[in-house]
Amino acid sequence: MEKIEIPWNAHKRMLIVVAVFLPFIFCAFLTNGVSAFVFYGAVLFPAMLIYGWSLWFSPMTTEIDLSAKTVVHRYRPVFGKGRIKSYPLNQFRYVRSYLTIGRFPVNVVELVTNSGGEALCLTKLDPTTNAKSFFSVPREIEAERAKEVRESVASTCGLVDQGFLGCRMTGYQMH
Repeated sequence: MEKIEIPWNAHKRMLIVVAVFLPFIFCAFLTNGVSAFVFYGAVLFPAMLIYGWSLWFSPMTTEIDLSAKTVVHRYRPVFGKGRIKSYPLNQFRYVRSYLTIGRFPVNVVELVTNSGGEALCLTKLDPTTNAKSFFSVPREIEAERAKEVRESVASTCGLVDQGFLGCRMTGYQMH
């Protein structure tokens, strides 16, 4: 295996928000007529366009090239020119995974430098929840895809696997 390509997960939260608001827009249209429909459409339609544009035209991937011993991070902002950043693989010593703290946690897999002070995000994935019911508190569990990425990067690149760290705040990120 010469290259490992890790695509970033596209979060679909905005699509869920739009799906929740569409019935309200429809009800507003039925009760208030065209003026409410035009108002809500003017607010939500540009947001949907920008979000769709960002999902379609700004893919992010991280590629680990074992033959060149480099980590290549490719991304393209929503409006702008694509960017490619390359880092030497020997700059990193650890690979780890954790959940971010907040209302919408994200499972982050990252490479950590030799000093341990900086990290390069490999991917951000939707977390796995195994709450017993809707009303119970979800547990801190690593997503299966995050575990696969972490273990494959550690074994293929010869990095130390720090495992899943649970919930924590994001540290200093390399860009």
